[in-house]
Amino acid sequence: MLSFFSKSILLAAALTAILIIPRNGFSEDLCLQLKWYHQSQFAGFYMAKEEGFYEREGLNVTFVEGGPHIQWQEKFRDAACPIGVTNAYEIVIAKARQTPVKAIAAVAQVSPVVWFALEESGIRDPRQFRGKKVVLVPTGQIHLRGMLKRVGIPLEEMTIVPFSMDMTPLYSGEVDIWSGYVTNLVTKAEEEGHKVNVIHPINYGIQIYDDVIYASEALIENSPDRVERFLRATLKGWMEAIQDHERAVRHTLRYSKTKDTEHERGLLVRTVPYIHTGEVPVGWMEKSVWDEICVLTKDVGLIDQCVLSDNLYTDRFFRAIYRDKKSR
Repeated sequence: MLSFFSKSILLAAALTAILIIPRNGFSEDLCLQLKWYHQSQFAGFYMAKEEGFYEREGLNVTFVEGGPHIQWQEKFRDAACPIGVTNAYEIVIAKARQTPVKAIAAVAQVSPVVWFALEESGIRDPRQFRGKKVVLVPTGQIHLRGMLKRVGIPLEEMTIVPFSMDMTPLYSGEVDIWSGYVTNLVTKAEEEGHKVNVIHPINYGIQIYDDVIYASEALIENSPDRVERFLRATLKGWMEAIQDHERAVRHTLRYSKTKDTEHERGLLVRTVPYIHTGEVPVGWMEKSVWDEICVLTKDVGLIDQCVLSDNLYTDRFFRAIYRDKKSR
């Protein structure tokens, strides 16, 4: 499972691509809206900040913490934070509502959103969800509906339970199946002494970009150089974080409220395979994947009509960054 997440040659080559352009004195302020609480899920951004990659690109980047309270349709229109991190299908929904925003890179090539059950339950397949109590993480609706559609199980044949970070109901048997990021909640369950069976939507043909970096269309149109400089520093930050977990965790702990080194290390170790697949450069996006995400979003009823992929994302920035690498 996920065996294609193992190559390192591409990363080593790409590390030489993201060259920092020195700037002299002047720094432009730029706000980045995260989609969740500070944790090593965003280690590449912290690395870019703490190692001075943003500064050398002439940027003073500040982070705004996310969480379950974030209303994304409002954040997409927030001129104070014109760049942020969200889920791919949120971009699709936003564009269907004529929101002026585009994706500029996909940190995670495959979404880390998974479903899991206690090992002793024997639940290993979504076909076993029938008649079960299933916790649905708010960001997992499209993953669940898409996965169930692929195996022919109606959502109505299970009981959906509201999401919580407290997994005591799973441990006690009150709930059968939980959902969340494999990088976070599966790590947490194991830290709390529970072995779990993990069900990955990618194994049922559901590929959804995650931790997608977006920018307002106004910023893309009016300040493309700033967008490219931000992305160049960010991609370098992620490549360095992938290469040096310990340094990335140290930087993460400057922001995380929990200060739990072991948890952040475990989260990062689980995160990296979803980012560095060995098949494409870090941050890469393809039209075919966006087309599939849009179709899936429509199929599960979150939009009425698909949006042209050219309106969902732009590849001009990461292609320019990697093209510069090849020319050097």
